[in-house]
Amino acid sequence: EAALPARAPLAADLHAERANAYLRSETKPDYRACLQDCAKATYARDDCQRAWLTRFYALHALGRHAEAAAHFEEALRIEPDRTTSRFGLATMLERMGEDEGAIEQYRKGLEIHPRKVRAHGRLGVLLARGGRPAEAETHLRYALRVLPEEADYQRAMGDATAALGRPDEARAHYEEAVRLRPDDAEAAAALARLERQRDGGAGGPDGGAGSRP
Repeated sequence: EAALPARAPLAADLHAERANAYLRSETKPDYRACLQDCAKATYARDDCQRAWLTRFYALHALGRHAEAAAHFEEALRIEPDRTTSRFGLATMLERMGEDEGAIEQYRKGLEIHPRKVRAHGRLGVLLARGGRPAEAETHLRYALRVLPEEADYQRAMGDATAALGRPDEARAHYEEAVRLRPDDAEAAAALARLERQRDGGAGGPDGGAGSRP
């Protein structure tokens, strides 16, 4: 294997640019060459954030998610206020099913920029899914004031308010989620479940819950 170049900031930029080109190739990404140039870039300048980020995307594409997350963390260490990177990591973790990791990154990003509406929305969705309805409601209410047309937020708010024992509010949010996205099977099922509960509670012969069919 060729020896690494001497440390030099200009060399770092050159290798980082070439690594990104390998990654973004219109024909077929060359991940091996990409990672090699990333290594040369960070050797030449260990605070070359672009190289750390490019390495993250390459490792993520290769399915090496734990390594990818470590490199993203290094990029954030170099520039901790780069909320676009932090929210990007949160989005990637969410897609990977790493909800707790995504929640942590959304929270850290919002500590720096507390008015990022979509970050509040996605954090609320994850918190509702994770059984933390009170905290979810706070973030979702913030997001829905600005983005009431987001079906995911409406459905998550339905989940949160239902869990908090407010079925009428939940029903309204599920109805809005279905209106915005008619093929939202989860919202439709939750709405149907609330309707059955309401009808059953009012329709039993003794004034209590109705009997199951």
